[in-house]
Order: sequence, then structure tokens, then C-alpha cells
Amino acid sequence: MNDELSPYGFQFTVEERKRVIAQILEEVRKSKGYTQKQVAAFIKVKPTTYSTYESGRTEPPAEILVRLSYLYQTSVDTLVQRNRLHRGALDIQKQLEEYQRQARLMEEQLTANIEDSSTAQSILEGMEKVIDEMRLLNQKLDNQKQAEDSAEE
Repeated sequence: MNDELSPYGFQFTVEERKRVIAQILEEVRKSKGYTQKQVAAFIKVKPTTYSTYESGRTEPPAEILVRLSYLYQTSVDTLVQRNRLHRGALDIQKQLEEYQRQARLMEEQLTANIEDSSTAQSILEGMEKVIDEMRLLNQKLDNQKQAEDSAEE
């Protein structure tokens, strides 16, 4: 494997990645209280096109991801779950804990180095939103896993 792709190493298939993106798009949209139709209008695509992104049938192109990142005030990396290296909810929990640790470190650095506390607060609020979205996604995956396990019994 190329060192350039470590630690990712093609952990997900294309179809799995589409589902990961679809899940985060749906979760973020719902957390903002938007309908699919509203988001489609904001980012200038047809509602049916946007629906294919949230269903995982198609992957949103780079330009659409950029528009969504502006709409949701988050990075494209967050929308495509760039740092998500594993498939399971337990692994998402580990990543969530790492984000929380990084948020605490950043909070310490920001409060020590930024005289404008409103800027620091704004950055921290953004990080908390990402962490909250990760928690929701983790909870949703846990619920899906429990439902699948119950169906198999």
C-alpha cells in the first residue's frame, strides 16, 4: 500500500463511501431543520438530484460538496467523513472521543492565544456541532445494528 494513503488504505468501497456520505448529509440536514427540497434550492440542484445524494444512489460532485459545506458551515472533509477510517459504530465512538479530545486542546489554545473571545467561541461552537453530528450518527448506527441483530434472531 502507498504511504500516501495511510492510514486510509481504501477502507471503504465506493458504495460504502456513498452510504457514509448519504448518512452524514441526512443527519446534518435534519439537525438544521431543512427539508431536502429546501437544501436542493439552496445549492441550486433539482430536488430529485439531491435525493439521490441522501439515498446513496449517487455521490455529490465536488462543487455540490463545496456548496453544502458553506450551507452547513462545515468542511468538505466533515461531509465526506474523511477521517472516518472504520465501518462500525464502536470505531465511530473512538473517533468521536478523539474529536472531543482535539476540541478540548483547541479550546485551551484558542483561549490562550486569541484575544477576541468571540472568535474563539465561534470556532468552538462549530467543533461542538461536528461532535454533536458524530454523536447522532453513532446513535443511529447503534440503533440500526440493534434492529439488524433483532431481525436476525
